[in-house]
Order: sequence, then C-alpha cells, then structure tokens
Amino acid sequence: MNVVKRIDTVFLQVTNLEDAISWYKNVFGFNSVFESHERHERYTVLEVGETAITLMEKNSVNKDALTHPILYFFADDIEKTHYKVKEHSLACSDIIFEDGVTFFEFKDLDGNPLGVCHF
Repeated sequence: MNVVKRIDTVFLQVTNLEDAISWYKNVFGFNSVFESHERHERYTVLEVGETAITLMEKNSVNKDALTHPILYFFADDIEKTHYKVKEHSLACSDIIFEDGVTFFEFKDLDGNPLGVCHF
C-alpha cells in the first residue's frame, strides 16, 4: 500500500513572478488558485489538473544545473500544443515519437526545462 496518494504541487523557480504568471496563463490557460505576495516569499499556485504548479519568485534561477525536463505536461492535441508553446518559449524541440510516446521539450521564460507528451 502506498503511503502517499498523489503529488500535490511541483515548484518552479522564476525571476519575475508577474511575467511568469502571464506566460503560463497565456501559453497553457492555467488559472491561479492561490497567491502570496509577502516580502520574504512571493509565489503563485497554478491549477494544472490534479497536481498544481507553484511558481516561486527568486532573485536568480540556476537553470544550467538542470540537465533534463523538470516535468512533462500531458496534451490531447500535441501538434496544437507544440504550435502554441513554440510561439512563446525560449527553446522548443521538434515533436519526437519514441517508444510509443509523442513528445517535445522546451524552456519557459526563466529557462526551466519542461516537456509535453501524448500517448
């Protein structure tokens, strides 16, 4: 028996919270479900299906330390999603089909490596 039920949230560090919120809302249509704008810790929680994404504002983000995507989103229409993401991302791969999964990888405004898949 599992001792945990699900992943509650995934934290992504961003350098400008307002720009990041706007980007994720514009590209994916995510809605904010909670915001904290305290001086010492500014963050926003975005609703993404069952698992939320928490955007945490930091002075700097060490994106070079990450060698693979932090997470993959699932999309029903990968071509439509690819088109939208490619318009707004810093780097976006072509769509790849491998081992029965179609996917692509990209970076958000702060260079966080992410992906989208469909199977």
